[in-house]
Amino acid sequence: MVGSHITKLNYHSPEGIKYKNMTAQELLERYANRERDFSGVDLSKANLNRANLTNINLSGANLNSAHLFEANLTGANLSNVDLSYADLTEAYLTKSNLTDSNLTGADLTEAKLIGANLSKANLTEVNMGLVNMSNSNLYQANLTGANLYMANLSSACLSEANLTAADLRGANLSRANMTDINLTDATI
Repeated sequence: MVGSHITKLNYHSPEGIKYKNMTAQELLERYANRERDFSGVDLSKANLNRANLTNINLSGANLNSAHLFEANLTGANLSNVDLSYADLTEAYLTKSNLTDSNLTGADLTEAKLIGANLSKANLTEVNMGLVNMSNSNLYQANLTGANLYMANLSSACLSEANLTAADLRGANLSRANMTDINLTDATI
């Protein structure tokens, strides 16, 4: 059943609207020409490694399995985006909006998400080792099975977040809001 859900996401946005097909090259050219609104585009499996996409609007887009290694997405609108299984290793996502996004199985090792909004995001089995999420909003986020080894979550809002079976060894949780979080079977 999971595979059929992913297949559906390849063709329709969460709102049921068809994705607009676009290549990584086309996106980069249009972005270079000062266009910033790319909501609802299909960039699944696109190679955007090291791309500078600050303040881009990709809301409702499909970035399933996209390659975003060291990409600069500072201030980006990534709400309701499918980033499942994407490579966001060492990406810059400071002050980005990832509300209601699906990051299942994504790799965010050493990513910078300082002040990012990940409220209600699906971060199931995400690799977030050494990530910096200080001052981030993870209200009601699903972090089931997430690897948060040595993550910086200082001053983050984890209120009502689900961290079932998450690995929090060595994580910095100083001043974090942990009201009503679920730490069942988590490793701390």
